[in-house]
Amino acid sequence: MSAHDWIDGRGWDRRFLDPLRETGDGTRFARGRVYAGQGRVTAVTITPGAVRAVVGGTRPYTVTVHQPTVSPEVLVRAMRAIGADPYLRETLLAGEPEHEVEDILDVHGVALFPDHLHDLRIRCTCPDHGDPCKHVAAVLFTLADTFGRDPLALLNWRGADDHVLAALAVDSGDSADPDGAEPGEPGPLSVDLEPLVELSADFWTGTAPPPVPSAAAYDPLPHWDAGPPPVVAALSRLYTALGEDPDPPGETGS
Repeated sequence: MSAHDWIDGRGWDRRFLDPLRETGDGTRFARGRVYAGQGRVTAVTITPGAVRAVVGGTRPYTVTVHQPTVSPEVLVRAMRAIGADPYLRETLLAGEPEHEVEDILDVHGVALFPDHLHDLRIRCTCPDHGDPCKHVAAVLFTLADTFGRDPLALLNWRGADDHVLAALAVDSGDSADPDGAEPGEPGPLSVDLEPLVELSADFWTGTAPPPVPSAAAYDPLPHWDAGPPPVVAALSRLYTALGEDPDPPGETGS
């Protein structure tokens, strides 16, 4: 969905934008919607706590939108709780989060969406002092469109960096961290792996192994029930002949 085709979104796009439109200047929001639809919002960067964008008007204006971030510890716990349910995790990563995702975030104290335009700290370099100006409104429409397509972008703005989002890959909820270990610290089920070469001297910790039986010479002849084949007899005669001395002492061969 693009900002200029904004009609009946049901995802995080509308959850983000609706409270802002209800508490801001409707006329300027209407003009900002047109600006967004015309592609005037460029150079959008989203980082934890801050959004920056450039909006074209009579000249380019810079817009910044700030919102307080959630602590990484709280976000990690919330991401782990979501990651404990593979279905919820996949819907979030696919850009179509279920309502239960927001419920889990709420339980962990992560309020994703502002309730009022004044919950945001916004600034534009234009001379218009509207609440908001059309440039800020255009950026908010563009942000809503982005959050609707990529919910992780909203989580990133709220403070979830790559390290925090990596907790989604952990298939365990809060119960997997009962001792409150911080991210990166070993938990109760952590295993300290050592290279096998360093354990080669004492890898056997049981009783002494049984002795290895000595090797015995193998004689195939007893296994031929029907007697040795003709080649064995021929070879026997050959080896006998080779073992005989053809020139006994005192005799001269021809």
